[in-house]
Amino acid sequence: MISYSPFWETLKKKNLTVYYLTVKKGVNSNTINCIKKGKSVTLYTINNLCEILDCRIEDIVEYIPDTIPASATDTGNPPATSPHTASNNP
Repeated sequence: MISYSPFWETLKKKNLTVYYLTVKKGVNSNTINCIKKGKSVTLYTINNLCEILDCRIEDIVEYIPDTIPASATDTGNPPATSPHTASNNP
């Protein structure tokens, strides 16, 4: 999962507002809404935010691995082999 928590922290550290981004720097308000709602934005947009905020990508987004309990996915059976990986040797 991608989190935009670092984006909000970066804005706060730099004493900047959403108003600054949208009105002064021309960032589309829909982009800010996508970030607020945790929706995807393009790498082009993230690049622009990095340029505007003079920061690194990890100051905008962070990857948080999804955790699935082993008991939810473990059936006790070995994984099925794909026909593309199975050997044709007898």
